Amino acid sequence: MSRRLSVWSQSVGGVTPYDSPTDPNPFNPNAPASGSPAPLPSDLEDPTLSMYWTSAPDFTPTASAGSGVNDGATVNPSEHQALSVQLGSLRNAENGMLGASSQIVDAYTALKSLFQADADWVFGQQAQVTQMVNGGGQYDTWSEVTVGDPINQTAVEFANGNGTAADPGMNAVQEYALQVIGNMMGTVGEFIAAINAAGAAYAQADASSQLPPAS
Repeated sequence: MSRRLSVWSQSVGGVTPYDSPTDPNPFNPNAPASGSPAPLPSDLEDPTLSMYWTSAPDFTPTASAGSGVNDGATVNPSEHQALSVQLGSLRNAENGMLGASSQIVDAYTALKSLFQADADWVFGQQAQVTQMVNGGGQYDTWSEVTVGDPINQTAVEFANGNGTAADPGMNAVQEYALQVIGNMMGTVGEFIAAINAAGAAYAQADASSQLPPAS
């Protein structure tokens, strides 16, 4: 999954940001508070999620690895206690997370599309009413005229607020909710990638290992 990401960890004296390559300028929670209403971010945007893979790739060692076989060079590997890693179970767990994540990404994408399609009118910002207008004359001439509904101004204020963090408007609140979901799923994606990398590292270590000489 791809997205705009900031990952945080707690540290003594504040919060230390760990910057993702996709978010070089994350929000700084340790910055002093401003006395004036904070403006909304100019780049407020819902993350776009996509699945890099929907099925866990095989844990395949690189071609240079060979189970104890080398080209004649002197190898002096250090000895290590035996490790027991169930790569099959690890891959099954990864596939389970990928399946659940794929469903959430599909639902998030559908919700984001619905929000973007409806945001400009859903609260009544463009509501109209039809009125009958008398054109006058010897014989009253009535005709229908479509005009903006009086609710429009209130609906626009509700949808857009005043552009500050104190009164962001319902559209910005919904957009922020989408951001929270997207950022959370991006973190899940990085966790799945870390699991896959761990499995690949164990497979590579196994392929590169050598049996100790017989005593």
